[in-house]
Amino acid sequence: MLFKILRREFFQMLQDPRRILFLFGVSIIYLIFFELLYLPNTVKKIPLVIYDAENTKLSREIVTDFLDSDSFKIVSQTNSEESMMNYLHNKEALAAIEIPANFSRQIYLEGSASVLCIIDGTNIITTNVISSSTQEILNAVSEKFAARRLSLMLGVNENSALQKISPVTTNLRVLGNPIQGYLLFFPIGLALAAFQQGLLFAVGASVIHEHAEKREFQTWQLLTSKIIFYWCSTFISFVITILMIEKFRDLPIRANMSAFLILGGTYAFSIIAFGILCGVVSRAQTDTALHRILFY
Repeated sequence: MLFKILRREFFQMLQDPRRILFLFGVSIIYLIFFELLYLPNTVKKIPLVIYDAENTKLSREIVTDFLDSDSFKIVSQTNSEESMMNYLHNKEALAAIEIPANFSRQIYLEGSASVLCIIDGTNIITTNVISSSTQEILNAVSEKFAARRLSLMLGVNENSALQKISPVTTNLRVLGNPIQGYLLFFPIGLALAAFQQGLLFAVGASVIHEHAEKREFQTWQLLTSKIIFYWCSTFISFVITILMIEKFRDLPIRANMSAFLILGGTYAFSIIAFGILCGVVSRAQTDTALHRILFY
């Protein structure tokens, strides 16, 4: 009896190729698409506009430090705040640096000055890179200015003064992602997120389809067969996705593979159960937003 129901489920899926696409194709499509998107692996040459309202030796040194940074690409050095903001509003630049007109005076008379950094926060990845890179550049500039002043006051070498100001240095060692790239993380996560969505859609569509079918079997038999059929299909799809990640796309998975497969199988079971619940609650295809996604 169970084999008969499983066979029926198999032919039902063949009659609706979209379920096959959801189960076996979506995760692979996402993996390939987003791998190409994140192929550069690190974010560099972020468009930056600079407004140097002072244009002195000190302010020009800051501009030079941004020019020398691999994180940024200077698209323009404007002569007004309005022009700088236009670059941001027109998406020609994702960040802007404004050096105020009294920058040098504040440093010499008050001991400190502020540089304004404006960031387009619509992309969290570039936002984080802009924020960290800008802070790193300005910290280095601040230490350099302080060392210069101290060397003039004490009559010592500027490098010696810099060591007195910043006696502690950092040796960075990143484990698991030494180049701090995105390729090893985002495509895998997005592919498995698509895998989850595809499974939910396929199972939900299968259960909704039963409402329009003539009931041949008892409810528990249908639910058991769907759980078994879609869990086996899902596990095959999961293994194919993992093989694509590990063997063909050259994105190594460093987790224990046995534990990884057990976790994937357990998670797939919970998504199948949730998909069945959605399908049972929706008594007709037109009653559910899931159907609108699937069939319109």
